[in-house]
Amino acid sequence: MWRIMSLGDEKMDMFIYKEFERLITRHNVYVKDHNRFLWMFRKYITEDEINIFYPKKIFIPNSTVEVLAVKKDHLIILIDDAEQIIVKTYPLKKIINLVVCETNDSGNVTLVIRFENGENVSLNNENDTGMEWRKEYGEQIFKIYKTLIT
Repeated sequence: MWRIMSLGDEKMDMFIYKEFERLITRHNVYVKDHNRFLWMFRKYITEDEINIFYPKKIFIPNSTVEVLAVKKDHLIILIDDAEQIIVKTYPLKKIINLVVCETNDSGNVTLVIRFENGENVSLNNENDTGMEWRKEYGEQIFKIYKTLIT
């Protein structure tokens, strides 16, 4: 189902938080301050609260890394900005609609989550990761969609 990342003898699934945590602390990804980022994440959400998880742009150099976690009642996004870590929290009951778009030829998948306050959260498997992870990110986007509509 998911392509497992192989790093030496280790196998890692990007969409399991514990595996993601190990990946950013022990391997080369584009999080500016690994320890601070994980500390902030743990401050706002615990692993057992995560229903579904989506790390965004961790393999793309010079990008702003975002990690989305869907809890029972909220979507939490941590953004690793150049000077600070920003935490955004959105109540799931404030979602007004979800828009999914999939292209037939390239496998590009986009999910736009629209909230009552006019803000949108957009996920895109081509923009959010490197070429080698696009299929897995597309599948995870569909899992997020299914989680949010239930």
